[in-house]
Amino acid sequence: MKIIILAKYFFCALLLWGSLFSCAQTNTIVKKVYSFYTEHTPGNIAVDQNGNELTARLDTAIQVYVEASVKNITWDTAWLNNKSYLITIQLVTQDSIDAGIKKDEGKRAVIRVKKGYYLWQLYLQPLFKTENNKYKKMEVENEILLKGKYKGMIFLQKAGKPVQLETIPSV
Repeated sequence: MKIIILAKYFFCALLLWGSLFSCAQTNTIVKKVYSFYTEHTPGNIAVDQNGNELTARLDTAIQVYVEASVKNITWDTAWLNNKSYLITIQLVTQDSIDAGIKKDEGKRAVIRVKKGYYLWQLYLQPLFKTENNKYKKMEVENEILLKGKYKGMIFLQKAGKPVQLETIPSV
């Protein structure tokens, strides 16, 4: 009887050890994500018929940097606050990039890539027609959600709340 009980405990311990060991071998595709935005105002100030200034429409540029362990990821769509964005990608070939100056802190946002990883720069361009987002339940207010594809498998990556960068003054 004791042997059967000991065998059950041994078997359970073996299963637990095996499951912990298999989790330790998990390789993540995306290591780290950095998201930024800048707000630009048009150079000319619009006025009404009486010469009163009209509210300037801000142009927001959103960039996301993704540090990944693989090179052949395709990025498709992004969402932010129920708006869809088309993603244009560029592989960064330097080992570091200066994204700009953080507006709140006044510090430079420098991203350094570790050896063996790849850095992708993603430009988010708003789509005029918002796509039906079947991943809406995954969205968090004011945070970016990215849709990528690797080896034929679609995955979602949270990019967090974008940090505002200082805008270069226009002339």
